[in-house]
Amino acid sequence: MKKAVLLLAAALVFSAIGANAQEQTEEVFLPDEGEQIEAVKPEVDKMIFNHLSLGVAPLDPSTIVLPNVATTVTPYVQLRLGADWFPSLTWAGVTGSPYTLPSVKFGDNKYDISLDAKLNISAMKFFVDIFPTKRIGFHFTVGMLADVFAGGRLIEAYTTQPFLTNPSDYGTLGINIPEGRIATDKTGNLKVAVKANAVRPYIGIGFGRAVRPDKRVRVTFDMGAFYLGGFRLTVPVQPELAPGVYNEDDAARITKELTSDDLALAGEDYKNFDLIEAGTLPPAVESIVGTLFGLNVPFHAIDGVRKATRWSPYMKLTIYINIF
Repeated sequence: MKKAVLLLAAALVFSAIGANAQEQTEEVFLPDEGEQIEAVKPEVDKMIFNHLSLGVAPLDPSTIVLPNVATTVTPYVQLRLGADWFPSLTWAGVTGSPYTLPSVKFGDNKYDISLDAKLNISAMKFFVDIFPTKRIGFHFTVGMLADVFAGGRLIEAYTTQPFLTNPSDYGTLGINIPEGRIATDKTGNLKVAVKANAVRPYIGIGFGRAVRPDKRVRVTFDMGAFYLGGFRLTVPVQPELAPGVYNEDDAARITKELTSDDLALAGEDYKNFDLIEAGTLPPAVESIVGTLFGLNVPFHAIDGVRKATRWSPYMKLTIYINIF
């Protein structure tokens, strides 16, 4: 009796398996004779603006506030956009008081001038990375740094209070140069700036891909140089309308980039006359100021500084995190 029950149960199990197999077999549709089955090709990532990474530089705290952004154009080209931002610090803000420059010749007299200065080194950057192959991290980089914040004025120095003793000299008394006269404005204050190119082309090499879809974290290293065009000393100048006649309207002023020729022709009294009285500054400061402003030499150092600062080196390590 037990054997009969076991045989019946086995028959039912095999019957169910056979029915299920039959149902599965009936759902399979075989192609007709001569018909080809189309193969499904895997989708290829063309990497056309479909990936994004954000980067921070460990030695550049500004990237924490404004992270660099990187994306792909092709497997061979990537774009990066970012900002090298730094607060515009002033001399008085750091030291607590303006700086006094004693015994400066201006016009026919000498004055103690109270100065403050502002540092502007922030700029936007745009890089294009070009990779020789699809996989390696070594790349060539071209791009630019654009000073959209201060127009290339790296340092702006200005008087904090009028140094001319007679208000009637405001806006008129000054130093004559071929293009006009370096004079104070209508409030008796003077402004000077150290300027470079506002747009600075970049060329360099680097290692690492800012964007790699199969990696969450990437590290890149860049080294190259920006073309600054050289540091220039710029001042507001009142154009000469006629011999000995100047426009007193401050709105009509031009910004002049000074050269050694301009300052050598500023007048015979300035050509061989110390603008700053010797011994009034610490020796180290006096040496620097003298070289730049003609304490012991004419003003040829200004042209030398411009030539020596045409290019600025650039190196940065950046950590990128893949977003998508």
